[in-house]
Amino acid sequence: MFPAAQFGNFRLCWREPERFEECTKSNGKTVSGRACCERVDPVFEAAHNDLHNLYPSVGQVNGQRSDYNWGMVSSRDAETFGDCGIRIDASIRRVQPPEAVRGDIARTMLYMRDTYGFRLSSQDTQLYTAWNNQDPPDAWEIERNRRIKAIQGVGNRYVEDYKRL
Repeated sequence: MFPAAQFGNFRLCWREPERFEECTKSNGKTVSGRACCERVDPVFEAAHNDLHNLYPSVGQVNGQRSDYNWGMVSSRDAETFGDCGIRIDASIRRVQPPEAVRGDIARTMLYMRDTYGFRLSSQDTQLYTAWNNQDPPDAWEIERNRRIKAIQGVGNRYVEDYKRL
């Protein structure tokens, strides 16, 4: 949900992997910023692997989404994917999710911000607050959180202690 590029771009290991000995292969070539951060940055690694942030997705949709921000799309030129309900407008780098999952996305983004200190713009925070309020956790989101907490040891407080923001 919170793209690795969005939280990785602010990290030195992502921007300048050549500075890290662990990120240079035996042939002298440097690994990608993402791969470097996975090797040397425990915060990046934890966030990257956090089950609360990982959701199954159709490969084509995930690829088209790229690292675009969530938001509302008004363009009639937005790409759609059959009955999926997701809309992607590459011209403004925005992805509009179906109404039924907007709260799930909002609670994930707020969790990632709070857990790992990632930045969200005031505009995104306002949007996620609205989505949280419009789409409370359903039975599956609550069960998913319970299962992840059993594995990871920590739940998403925005699901566990749901309240309108």
